[in-house]
Amino acid sequence: MTITLDQALEYLVLRLDKNASPELFAHIVEELVWLIDDNGADMHRIMRNWLDSDEIEKVKIALSLDEVFLLDSDEEYQATIRRIVERWPELAPMCHKFQLLWDLNKKVPKHSNRKGLPIQSLANWLPILAVYQHPDMQTAKDAF
Repeated sequence: MTITLDQALEYLVLRLDKNASPELFAHIVEELVWLIDDNGADMHRIMRNWLDSDEIEKVKIALSLDEVFLLDSDEEYQATIRRIVERWPELAPMCHKFQLLWDLNKKVPKHSNRKGLPIQSLANWLPILAVYQHPDMQTAKDAF
């Protein structure tokens, strides 16, 4: 039996402990992006869809992503936030953070036009990549 990424994430959300934070789930999603062969394109598509979900937990998880920009324009961000806050006013602080990350991104020079490109996690992986590229891996490991 083949299971899709959509189905796997749906299953995980259904099984999510009530005390687990949406930020924790979002962090795991951001880390999984690095393990998927499509550079996270499918994962980001799912998270964009979750912004339009009727399930508040999915919306919270999508809003909690902070290493990827799910939408393409100010207009999309404003319309999405307006729709979410009208439905769930208690999500206004999360929406504010979501918008703030987008606003801060506009001030950073663009290196790629790829939608959904992770923007922070690479810094976490640089020491690991340095170890595996070093001719003497043990010496490199000792350096960290």
